[in-house]
Order: sequence, then structure tokens, then C-alpha cells
Amino acid sequence: MNEKIKKEIDTPKIGGLAGFSGVTMSSPFCRVRSRRCEDGSIETRITKTYNSDKKSIPGVRGLSLLAESARTVSDGAKYNKTDKNKGKRINKQKITTAVTVLFIFVLIFVFVTVINYIFKKYLPASVKDSPVLFHFISSLCEFLIIFLFTWIAGKTKCISRLFKYHGAEHKTINCFENGNALTVDNVMKSSRFHNRCGTNLVALFSIAYLIVNSLCELVRVKFISSMFIGFIFDVIVFLFVFSIIYELTRYAAYHDNLFSRIILTPGRLLQHITTKEPDPDMCEVALASLNAVLNF
Repeated sequence: MNEKIKKEIDTPKIGGLAGFSGVTMSSPFCRVRSRRCEDGSIETRITKTYNSDKKSIPGVRGLSLLAESARTVSDGAKYNKTDKNKGKRINKQKITTAVTVLFIFVLIFVFVTVINYIFKKYLPASVKDSPVLFHFISSLCEFLIIFLFTWIAGKTKCISRLFKYHGAEHKTINCFENGNALTVDNVMKSSRFHNRCGTNLVALFSIAYLIVNSLCELVRVKFISSMFIGFIFDVIVFLFVFSIIYELTRYAAYHDNLFSRIILTPGRLLQHITTKEPDPDMCEVALASLNAVLNF
């Protein structure tokens, strides 16, 4: 491995993303997807990536990460649909996963709709007449419903497998960053929680966006009458809050002080739901992905 890549990796800058059948690891120079195939073998695919200057600009790098993550998820979905030997295939496991995820989204939509109906009908007039308070309470309940169903989904077989691969991803990166030998046994002994996990960003963003978006309801009610302008305003608020929260979580991930621990606490609590103790064969897949990154 050349010195430039070694220096970048040692900072450290290895990231990961869990899937239903494997793990994606990435460095500033490549992205590696490894998955467990039906025959028990591990298939690995390496994609060369390019470091953009935008990723180093505060306020912009968060949006760059958001776009990159969306692209990684999209590419991973296409990758999981394809087998080099069999082409496109649909099996029972993938159908079960798709049905489970769809069912969860439908339940969330139904519950959110019912909750909003109940609020509009039965909340006191003093609450309904306050745009900020009403929006805050209804949005808070929506977030709680989403987190509740995330916990429930983790009890299903397919989503549990996703959360186990998430745990394997964290354990593997922690094992590497702690300087331990990259073996399955050492990975299994490592922590399944990580300070740079995207869950930290999601948790803190949910709290901040809930508050800011509720306060912005006053602006919508008083100054915005056009649906299109309202949509643009919502997008701007979303991106602004996301950029600020990204910078906060990025700072907290690399510093150990009281402020950082407070910032990371919501995400650490949520990681108890979104990560599970993996099986050794899952850690083997994550190791295959990491080793490919280190040997690129």
C-alpha cells in the first residue's frame, strides 16, 4: 500500500455501510462491497473513488456526504440484485425482505395519519391554535412512532440481519482503529458502537430538525401561501439543519470532552437498536471488505 493511502487511512478515514447480505467499506480512494453469496463464498467488488475538495469545506461536506451515501445505497441495491453467474434473480429471502420493509413503511404511514387525525380532533383549542406547539407535538409523535417501529423491525429476521451486519461493520472498524490483528476473534471482541456512525447524525438531526422545523411553522403560517415556495423553504431548512448537525457530530466524533459526549449520547442510545451482536461469518464478510480497502 503506498504511503499516501496509508497516511489517509491512519487518520482514520475508513467508513462503512451495512446491507442485508454484506458490508461496504470505503476510504478516500476506493469503495469495497463484500457480500455472502448463496453458496457460502464471499464476493467482493472494488470501485475506485475520487476525493472531492467539497468534502473538506465546512457546511458543504455534510451535503456531499448525504449525496454520496445515497449513491452508495443505490449502487449497493443494484449490486445485490445481480449475480455474476446467474444474472438477475429473485429468491425467497429478497421477497421476504422487501415485503417486511414495505409492511413497516405502511404501518408507519397509517399510525402517523391516525395520530394526526386524533390530534386535530381532540387536542385542546389552545394547542391547535398555536402553530409551533401543535407542529412540535405532532412531529414528536411521528418521530417516536418511527423509532418505535425501527425497534420492532429489529425483531424480524431480515431487519435483524441488517442490524447484525451493522454491528459487524462497527466491530471491524473498531478492531482496526484499536491496532488489533484483523482476525474474526478480535473483531468479535470489539465494540459494536462507533462514534462516527451515521446513526449519531440521524439521532441528533431528528431532535434538532424537530425543534427548528416547529419554530419555522410561524414563518409558513404568516408569510408563505404558495405550496411551491413552501416546499423550497422546507428543503432549505432541511439542508441547513443537516449541514450544521453534521459539523457538530463530526467534531464530537474526533474529540473526547463533555460537549462531545452530550452530542453523541442520542446516537449512542439509538445504536442499541440499530446494531446487534453479529455472527462470526458476518464479521468475516466485513473483514474481507476492510482488507480489500487496505490492500487497494
